[in-house]
Amino acid sequence: MNVGEWIEYLEKKGRNTFSLCQLEEELPNYSGAAIKSALKRLLKERNTESGYLKVSSPVLTASDLVQFEKRSGGITRVATVLNELVEEMDPSEFNTVFFETTSFKRRIDRDRESII
Repeated sequence: MNVGEWIEYLEKKGRNTFSLCQLEEELPNYSGAAIKSALKRLLKERNTESGYLKVSSPVLTASDLVQFEKRSGGITRVATVLNELVEEMDPSEFNTVFFETTSFKRRIDRDRESII
């Protein structure tokens, strides 16, 4: 099962969102370099007193805030956080792997279908 098939499988089960952690758990036998590469790009390791901690990259944080803007306190609050995050973001992080591994791809496809 590849990533695209996995997304279709989740949609058939009624799930609208998914995370990269779920991807890694639910596709343990998938040896694709794309998953590992996406995880490395979208999750950053920070050194703390008790060890290393994986945190969301600015790009992944921004996508989560936009995707869940109602749960984040509304678009005004999201815009405030994005205004601060934009200094940390690198446009090259918004590449095809990022869009293939988030629900943005499904959203873009749905929007494209509704326009056509």
